[in-house]
Amino acid sequence: MQQTEIDLLELLKKDHEQVMSRFKRIQKSEKKEVRLFAQLEKDVRIHMEGEERFFYTLLEQHQQARQRVLESYEEHFLAKLIFSTFNSQALDEERWIAKIKVLMEFMEHHMKEEESQLFPLAPNLLKKEELKRISEQYLELRNDQQKTEK
Repeated sequence: MQQTEIDLLELLKKDHEQVMSRFKRIQKSEKKEVRLFAQLEKDVRIHMEGEERFFYTLLEQHQQARQRVLESYEEHFLAKLIFSTFNSQALDEERWIAKIKVLMEFMEHHMKEEESQLFPLAPNLLKKEELKRISEQYLELRNDQQKTEK
């Protein structure tokens, strides 16, 4: 199966790029883009779930990564909280656009920290087989979630 050959860290970085691309498309439109936002939220939710279930759980067992992983869990919690406010509040267009910008900046900061502080630890702390298994589990989760939400 070709998918198992995919490097986990490259896969996660690609997802980060896709998330930022969606944010930029939404922001460029300068209006409430509910459909694009719904797709963005779905992608981010699936990505965070995969990181938490497969990647973070293995990394947090290593003292060198534990504190950074715990911070990442908290950043995911805050991201979910911010996303939920879009659904629970009636926002006028200006406020919605401002909130998108703040969320985008927060997510960009989180992803840069992951890529610069957490990702470099993985090859040193996790075995190649573990990274391969995580890639497979992550892809399976992502594919399953995307199928069930269509």
